[in-house]
Amino acid sequence: MIGCTKLLCGTATVSEVIKYSGHEGAVPPQLLQFSDRNRPLVVWNVTNRCNLRCKHCYIEAEDRKYQDELSTEEAREMINDLAAMKVPVLLFSGGEPLIRQDIYELGQMAAEKGLRPVISTNGTLIDDAVARKIKKAGFQYVGISIDGAPATHDEF
Repeated sequence: MIGCTKLLCGTATVSEVIKYSGHEGAVPPQLLQFSDRNRPLVVWNVTNRCNLRCKHCYIEAEDRKYQDELSTEEAREMINDLAAMKVPVLLFSGGEPLIRQDIYELGQMAAEKGLRPVISTNGTLIDDAVARKIKKAGFQYVGISIDGAPATHDEF
């Protein structure tokens, strides 16, 4: 398995190397500090809500309200914390992140704080207006899940 940090940043962290080598726990946690060059990306499931019900979804998301999701203010605080830790990439995921009303505000804030905001979406909510909002908010990459024709997709 390839770690996301290696995939997006071109190099893995020490903890990723250990984790994916099968020797997890062999090195004391205090020795696994991040250098200025090798910081982890953060994948943040900003909501469990989703407009689809894909069989393969690891969250088993539905289009309903979930308790304990971060408020806009709590999300801002988290972005500030991640910026202070100099996290290079913040991947907004879910559920379907575009369902979240403040997604553009949060993406813009992440960009302004020096994070590289990227988003992973099922793409069904993107039209011309949404695409413009995504760009204006400063998202630098949009990953769209395309799983295949209904007959193939439903075989998951």
